[in-house]
Amino acid sequence: MPHYAIIYLGGNRPASPEEGKQHFAKYMDWLSALGDAAVSPANPLKNTSTVHPDGSVTAGGTTTMSGYTIIAADSMD
Repeated sequence: MPHYAIIYLGGNRPASPEEGKQHFAKYMDWLSALGDAAVSPANPLKNTSTVHPDGSVTAGGTTTMSGYTIIAADSMD
């Protein structure tokens, strides 16, 4: 079965710790609903670096990508 990546982009920071907990609970419910299709769930990107064309490296990424999940599905539909 083909594998697909669900990429997590952007989003606003929670206004409070409670809002963060509520958002995370909704995310975990959604992730759980994927069941066995989620073959590599919840992969956050932390401590990223950017490699520039001249070979230099700087801390931090250049996109808003914050993580990904790999799912197995018959199609993208």
